[in-house]
Amino acid sequence: MYGEALFCVLLVVFSADSIDVSSTPPVKTPLPRSSDFLLCRHCGFNIASASTITNIKSPAALAEVNQTLFGLDGVLVQRLENPIGIGFDVVTGKGGTCIGSAQTWQSEHTWFPGHAWKACTCSRCSQLIGWVFEPLQTANSLRSYASTNGFYAFILDHVNSEKCT
Repeated sequence: MYGEALFCVLLVVFSADSIDVSSTPPVKTPLPRSSDFLLCRHCGFNIASASTITNIKSPAALAEVNQTLFGLDGVLVQRLENPIGIGFDVVTGKGGTCIGSAQTWQSEHTWFPGHAWKACTCSRCSQLIGWVFEPLQTANSLRSYASTNGFYAFILDHVNSEKCT
């Protein structure tokens, strides 16, 4: 079977109708602790402890499935799509070392209502890892990392499990 031993992640994609995300806040669900780490797939740098993964549901998700990833059961994998139609399978977390690399926060086309976003890159090799999301009221130009009220969305194809290397 296509499990962690071969790919580290199993992605399942479903289709869904368009969803209005203007008023539905994200739902957060914490997971148990894990000793695994998410690594940059390009350079192997530590991106986040798997223990920081928190299921934060996006009302914009085209599909979602729970997987066993990074030593955790029930990790929510969501299929999100940007305005030009590029899809990403992501997991969300409350901690990370990737850097919000853009100068300004974007509030348009957010997958998480009430949050602005920046692209998030590996702090070692600058490869895209995902996005950092911050509540609109604390998203200022000086912030490069998520606050305690912010979070990250990591692109599964851009991270790897430390235990899978």
